[in-house]
Amino acid sequence: MTREGRMLKLNPVGLKLLAVLMQKSPHVLRREILEEALWGDDCPDSDSLRSHVHQLRQVIDKPFGKP
Repeated sequence: MTREGRMLKLNPVGLKLLAVLMQKSPHVLRREILEEALWGDDCPDSDSLRSHVHQLRQVIDKPFGKP
């Protein structure tokens, strides 16, 4: 995954989360839909999704330095 020609470092769950969000854009997705897409019936604890969304936003929203 790249942004402005630079590689973004995403873990497998973050990459899958981004793909699901992009496929369903501009719709809002319920937590249950995201958890099912990421983990199926084997969903981890309740903070896992929030943690992965936070990590994804840190990578995507992080400004690039000036060259």
